[in-house]
Amino acid sequence: MSVDFCQEIYPSQLFLEEVKKGEPSKQFAKVKNNHNNEEGVSFNSVKIGAAIQMIDDWYSDGVSKPIRAHEYGADSELIIARRPPQSKLDFYSLLSNSEKYLNVLSTVKNNQIPPEILYVFSILIKGGMFQKKGEH
Repeated sequence: MSVDFCQEIYPSQLFLEEVKKGEPSKQFAKVKNNHNNEEGVSFNSVKIGAAIQMIDDWYSDGVSKPIRAHEYGADSELIIARRPPQSKLDFYSLLSNSEKYLNVLSTVKNNQIPPEILYVFSILIKGGMFQKKGEH
């Protein structure tokens, strides 16, 4: 992931249940500086987490744009699944190979972990509710 030269990155905003009269409706999250005790704008954990999750460039060879780690490789920009179930590259299909991956990891040399294992790790680290729709 890259940031273009002079690209603006906006600080996090506070969620305000009600706006007091005379105050702006959008307010930035702030933290106190330990050095001089002044407040400065900040990034909250949600924004940082979202940035960290933008790592899935394993969905295809020669990818130039990573997408957010997602069970089906959701590309929110193009509104498509980069890892549809038919591809067998989605999280649930790859997770069924866990035992095989454990054997592969025991033989890895020079930290050359296969991309499908890195992808499964990224989804597990991201966390969330993993529910595959039951077949009837």
